[in-house]
Amino acid sequence: MNFARVTVLRSRIFTCVVFSLCLALVVPGCATTEEHELVASRVKVLEDDRLRLQAKMAEDVKRLKELNDTISRSEATLRKSGANLGLRVSRLEQLVPKTTGRVDATDYKLKRLAEDLTRIRDHLINRFDAVKLLVPKDLPADADGMWNAGEARYAAGQLMVARAIYEVFESSHPKDKRAIHARLKRAEILEKAGQSKQALRLYSKIEKLYPGSPEIPSAILQMGALYVAIGDCKRAKSVYRYLTLGKYKESKEAVTAKPRFEELKESCAK
Repeated sequence: MNFARVTVLRSRIFTCVVFSLCLALVVPGCATTEEHELVASRVKVLEDDRLRLQAKMAEDVKRLKELNDTISRSEATLRKSGANLGLRVSRLEQLVPKTTGRVDATDYKLKRLAEDLTRIRDHLINRFDAVKLLVPKDLPADADGMWNAGEARYAAGQLMVARAIYEVFESSHPKDKRAIHARLKRAEILEKAGQSKQALRLYSKIEKLYPGSPEIPSAILQMGALYVAIGDCKRAKSVYRYLTLGKYKESKEAVTAKPRFEELKESCAK
């Protein structure tokens, strides 16, 4: 039974009730004018109530119908969306293996690229002594932090990285009292790596860069030893002569250099 039929039935019931009420008021005796007016007034009130109720019920039926239409449209939309979603999920499931394969291929290419970059970096370091490529990205900029980082790498046996840090330290903080020690450390690391000529280049500039430094005589003495090691007795004899007879002749390094100089005068042709 729909709402329209319910409304009609209720209207008929209401009419019967009103008619019965009228009979109940009129039948017991002859109705007076006042009684007729009272009955008419009551009937009018009841009729007005019935009309209002009927209008409200009609409005409710309209709203329910609109709600039913809305629900029907929503169900249709959900069914359509569900179908579309299922289709999209199916397509995604088909794409997952392809995407996974592409990711794996990209990872492989990135790994190969990283290996190539490492080889290029190592080649540049070995061919052109480009140790600055080894400077850590998180290297502190302040003198203490940078020096401690270099010392830590040196102690850990990471000599190439330590040399790179010492090089940056000397160029970044040339007025620091540890700058000359950074150069000496670099030269020492080069000696250990068998790169005597590169070490000699570092030692040869110490006197100019750090005049008056107490480390100069020991650096000059080491230069003489390196020249002897590479078979350059002429330069070795010149270095020992400078240390023995020059302005550092009163140093303890001059005492060590003197017999070496005398020996080279005999063994090394002029």
